[in-house]
Amino acid sequence: MKITYGILGLLFIAILVSWTQMPEISTDDRAITSLPWIIKTDGEGGSSIFGLEIGKATVRQAQTLFNDEAEFGIFLDKDGSQSLETFFNYTRMAGLQARITLTLKTTPQELESLANQAIDKKGQQSNSFKLVLPTDLNENLLSYTFSSLTYQPKVKLEQELLQARFGIPDTVKNIGEEAQQWLFPKKGLSILLAKNEKPVFQYVRPDQFDYYFGDKTNEPVPDQNEQAVTSLHSDSKQD
Repeated sequence: MKITYGILGLLFIAILVSWTQMPEISTDDRAITSLPWIIKTDGEGGSSIFGLEIGKATVRQAQTLFNDEAEFGIFLDKDGSQSLETFFNYTRMAGLQARITLTLKTTPQELESLANQAIDKKGQQSNSFKLVLPTDLNENLLSYTFSSLTYQPKVKLEQELLQARFGIPDTVKNIGEEAQQWLFPKKGLSILLAKNEKPVFQYVRPDQFDYYFGDKTNEPVPDQNEQAVTSLHSDSKQD
């Protein structure tokens, strides 16, 4: 009998430990929209993810939603392109921890002005560079809107789960021998899948999808006042 009680006690402890290690699930009104596969489109070329309307929501709104302090930087790619980005390193949405990067809307003149104020230049693993901006610019940068949101979960999600949640992609592009890019134009979504790596989701407005992920040769810039650049820089932010 003592052995039976002992076994039951150990079983109870095991169950209790498993409960405490389960991801926290939000119970507030944002629980549904906090899932990365809940994308709302307006039928007019716009979309929202995590309750943030792409192209209209500000960094300040994102910072409040993600409950994490925004960090800013200008990324210089090896092809000469530049992008102003802000990232949130420790975001938890619906129990999933992730890093989120916003590519901000800015004019070439603003981008040049900000670059001239950089206080440091750091090399990245992707042969690009990051210009570190002084923190006294943050208050102004929080009012900027973003043209792209990149979501990088810190857990590996299997392709079967992704297909069940997002559906079958319209187009699948092979990138080398061990990576694929799933494209969902109507959702404004790209999912980058690499062998033994965590997926990378990038969200844009559906009416700007071709500019980011299609043939850019004849595509106009989404907004004539916007410096729109697709830039993931996942190696500089991912564990």
